[in-house]
Amino acid sequence: MKKYFTNLVIIMALSILFIGCSNEENEIKVETLDSSKDAKRIADIINSGTEGIPFPEGSKVFKKSEDNFEIRLPKDFYFLISELDSNGNSGHRAIAEISDVSVTCSFTKGSGCSPVKAQGEYYCVMNSGCTTCTMSTARIGTKQNIKILGIIDYNMGVSFVSESKSLLTSSKNKIISKSISEHFLNKTEVKKALLEFYSVIYDKNIPSFITENKNPPAGYSFSKVNLFGNEIMVPVKSNSFSTELGISEIDDAAVTCSCSSGSGCVKKSFMGAKYCDAGSCTKCTLND
Repeated sequence: MKKYFTNLVIIMALSILFIGCSNEENEIKVETLDSSKDAKRIADIINSGTEGIPFPEGSKVFKKSEDNFEIRLPKDFYFLISELDSNGNSGHRAIAEISDVSVTCSFTKGSGCSPVKAQGEYYCVMNSGCTTCTMSTARIGTKQNIKILGIIDYNMGVSFVSESKSLLTSSKNKIISKSISEHFLNKTEVKKALLEFYSVIYDKNIPSFITENKNPPAGYSFSKVNLFGNEIMVPVKSNSFSTELGISEIDDAAVTCSCSSGSGCVKKSFMGAKYCDAGSCTKCTLND
């Protein structure tokens, strides 16, 4: 009997090991396009109007079938998503956070679509035998299509963007997205964190123009801030942090939003900060 149980334990252990290895063997390496060497390919992707999926460092991709893949984000990273109705609209459906997503790369003409990473985002691109390639996203284990509204890096918190090392700064390569949805900003934890950041930089005396979401008076500039992996511009007293923390300061007029494909990408204000709302723009960028 003892030998039987010993053999059973060994068989179970080997089964778990085999399953684990099989799952890891499905992981694929996503080709990363170089901004210099692959400039034309990147331009073609952007100009096609295809909307990319945020793909931060440490993300993994697993091939589930010939045209289906799963993206798994690193620990404490989440996609902000909304389920789509039968017409492909998100409307006022509930917003949720998920750490993985199912991606289908479909070809309607020719054969073969493959995933690539370009400018920090995941795309489906055409292979040599494919002339039309589309991408759709869904919850894992369901056929419920979703729209990815943004990404949240809870490891990041809120910090000025600077190469100077400080408790109040983080490097520019920690920025995942240069545009934000209002759904993201309206999350309770996001608003709370931004208020706490203001409380620190204004020594617990937050100006009324911030709480009332108005433009700052004379004597203020804007500096780049990482808000849970997303880029915004916050108002600071001119020359208050530029020397000490090595951050740049610009005027409100110099903060602009540009759309490479689609429409939208509008400059908006939230609690005194400036950000870009992508709208229907598939590549929205905050310029500073």
